[in-house]
Amino acid sequence: MKFDRVIAIRNTKTIYRDGNQCIKCFHDAYSKGDVLSEALNQSRMESTELHVPEVFEVSKINGKWSIIMEFIHGKTMEQHMAKNPERIQRYLEQFVDLQILMGKQTVSMLPLQNTLMMKNIAKSVTDPAIFASYKAKLDALSGDMHVCHGLLEPSNIIITDDGVPYLLDWMDASAGSIAADAAASFLSLQLRYHQEIAEQYLHTFCQKIKMETAHVREWIPLVAASRLATANFDEREYYQALTFDTDF
Repeated sequence: MKFDRVIAIRNTKTIYRDGNQCIKCFHDAYSKGDVLSEALNQSRMESTELHVPEVFEVSKINGKWSIIMEFIHGKTMEQHMAKNPERIQRYLEQFVDLQILMGKQTVSMLPLQNTLMMKNIAKSVTDPAIFASYKAKLDALSGDMHVCHGLLEPSNIIITDDGVPYLLDWMDASAGSIAADAAASFLSLQLRYHQEIAEQYLHTFCQKIKMETAHVREWIPLVAASRLATANFDEREYYQALTFDTDF
């Protein structure tokens, strides 16, 4: 296998191109089970109305577990937003439309959002009393079974030259509350972009889905606590402040 070039380098993975294939190589922090789980989630999404790169195989390359998938020609929504800031609202509307369409899909055997979040929160919140309050809050808010991405953000959407959006990175996909998914996107936009863009997204999402913004905001400390478990050094302070917000 010949790697034409590095597409992206992240804290826990490196992504290469090999002709018409994309190779996502995971670092040692990810187990074989983690990588197989992401590949399975993505494979399940291939049969939906969404556009998702086709998974070809999971293999060990140079000692690293890797997912080999279809290479999608195009630019990320993040790149389009940076190049065309006057069109940000249009891109946010497309982003929200994709998120709502995703939530309407029927996909069997996805992990339960509640279970995944509690597993992560248990790593972040060690005080028994605080943990119990989070568990009670999560149990009270849970119940929906929408398809959720877990960390949908503009960098996870590639738009082809003919305008077709492809959704990437299905590691955290689950069945659960679309409000929680919106909270995760809101936090990501706030962290990586700007507060104004995050608020613009939240307003657009709630307007389109006819949901009170307060319901999405209820999820923010829970999502932050869940994200804290896997946050890198630069993200930890941000998620930690939201996790232990006294207003919660």
